Amino acid sequence: MSEKVLMQKKTRERLLTAGDGCAFISGLLLSALPIETSWWLLLLLFSFFYVRKRKEMILLSIACIGGTMLFYPDQLIEIVLLSGCVCAWMLVMQLLKRPSYKTLPWFLMLMSGGVAYAMSEPVSKIIVLMLGQFILALDTYRDCGWIRKELQLPDAVYGSLIFIAGLLLMQILNQEYFALLIFVFMLMSVKPAVSILFYLYLEMLMPGLITPVAFGFLLLVSLLQDQPLAMNGLMLVGIAAQGFDFIAIVQGLVLLLLFDLLRTSELPFKGMMERVALSDMNRIAVMNRQLNNFSVIFENLADYYASLSEVESEMLETMAKALSYTANNCTRHQIDVEKRKDQLLDFLDGYKIDVVSCLLEENEEGCIYLELELKELPRSEVEATLMPLLNHVLPTRMELVEKKNNRNYSGLFHYSFISSAPIMIDAYADSIRHDSQACGDSFSIFRYSRFVLCMISDGMGSGEAASRISRSITAIFQRMIASNIPQVEAIRCINKLILSDNYATFDVLNFDRFKKTVTVSKSAACPTYLIRADEVYEINGSSLPVGIVASIEVDSIHVEVEKGDWFLMSSDGIYVDEIYRWIHQRRLGSAKEEVDAMMEILREKERNDDSTILLAQIK
Repeated sequence: MSEKVLMQKKTRERLLTAGDGCAFISGLLLSALPIETSWWLLLLLFSFFYVRKRKEMILLSIACIGGTMLFYPDQLIEIVLLSGCVCAWMLVMQLLKRPSYKTLPWFLMLMSGGVAYAMSEPVSKIIVLMLGQFILALDTYRDCGWIRKELQLPDAVYGSLIFIAGLLLMQILNQEYFALLIFVFMLMSVKPAVSILFYLYLEMLMPGLITPVAFGFLLLVSLLQDQPLAMNGLMLVGIAAQGFDFIAIVQGLVLLLLFDLLRTSELPFKGMMERVALSDMNRIAVMNRQLNNFSVIFENLADYYASLSEVESEMLETMAKALSYTANNCTRHQIDVEKRKDQLLDFLDGYKIDVVSCLLEENEEGCIYLELELKELPRSEVEATLMPLLNHVLPTRMELVEKKNNRNYSGLFHYSFISSAPIMIDAYADSIRHDSQACGDSFSIFRYSRFVLCMISDGMGSGEAASRISRSITAIFQRMIASNIPQVEAIRCINKLILSDNYATFDVLNFDRFKKTVTVSKSAACPTYLIRADEVYEINGSSLPVGIVASIEVDSIHVEVEKGDWFLMSSDGIYVDEIYRWIHQRRLGSAKEEVDAMMEILREKERNDDSTILLAQIK
């Protein structure tokens, strides 16, 4: 998920959504079936859309009542009574301050038993209907993350809609057998347990339609749906059992192709795609294992070279760490999100904040979206207690974007948070050569994920040699940061890499746009000037140049930034009086305009060294 999507999740509301359309169509489909066939489906679907959104429940009711008046007007009272019972239960749960969705499986089970008994159904059928309704409702309401998301249909709800469509298809088509197989195969796109329940329901509705042999065959196929070779082989056996009837063979092959398409494609609005997710995780796991293997190889080589050459050994060790970083990064994101969620819940529990539900999402750039349902937390405590706790645990500052009472639980409060808007960095740099030779200064402005890096390297001496070493430092450092190597460790590695008679200064500003901080690293570099309002602060370091000795201590200074801050970096070819002259004359334009103004000041004097200026403004 991109940052833009996260930011718009709560701010962009559409008049009609996919959930509204699905609810309305579901109501029309239900109304086209007789009440003795559809009542148990109505209970599940009505409760599902009621919990999701009240508007969706209203649209479902309108479509269902309107369609019933058209197709079965004598059954309107039964439809209204069933829907009213679900609404009444929801209202009772609100008055009792109980989360309605947690009690729905039990209510729907008892309701199914009562309706089946009133319809004089046999005891065996009543028991199957009660247990089946309980299993379907439990599968639906076990994880309620779908309540406030875009439309996501749990397996039970998805299977119900397919089942309804299949029953209508069997009413429309005279070829019951082919129609049955079509929607049975569609049901196999959901969990085997859900598919089996609907097979049983179909047998109760249409006794004899599914023979014990056919049921066993379908059961075996559904259990093998995650093993395509075995499943396809079994299907071919079933097709062959039809004999050499050309029509039967064609129908079987069509169904086989249909099922393969259903199994391998993302179904619309399907909330639980375990097979797709598993496949993705398998690929990530293979990549992770391969990269870790290469990392171990480099570690072994580093051990071998330890007694021969310290420089080569440390370089190989750094390469091993880089590969390990990359490997861990393949699976780290989701794991980190889950760990962060657990840490947050433990932290809030320690402060006696009763969390009913928690939804935490984080994109690759570090933007965090958080939804909390809290029990009996005074709103005054949100700003005074909750916000500081969130800012302490989470890596970014959070902003409250929505707060409201939960309609299904009168004592429950719903809060939505999102990372505070990231800072924008306007950065620009330019250089003046001392002579016609190659410039010994190199600079780079590098944007990566949530970070913006500003770098200046000044190669000692002049000409091509100085230019080559400064360019190498900035280029290699940029690649190391992109490989998730820590800033300080990357500088130490480069120091060993270029250790020679040639060396260079290195100055880095690493802006974290979401944390709103900057990390300053200096290796014999000139001071960095922080201009905040009317105050000027110097940021100095004491580290040696890169490449002059085998081991250096890298300065690492952390500064919290504010809107309107200016950071000025320069090479040693620029004089302090020139910098302060620009500070007093600056017009607060863009970074490029201010750099151009600084260049005009520098060109007034003859330069004795290459001169580079880099400006970064916090917007």
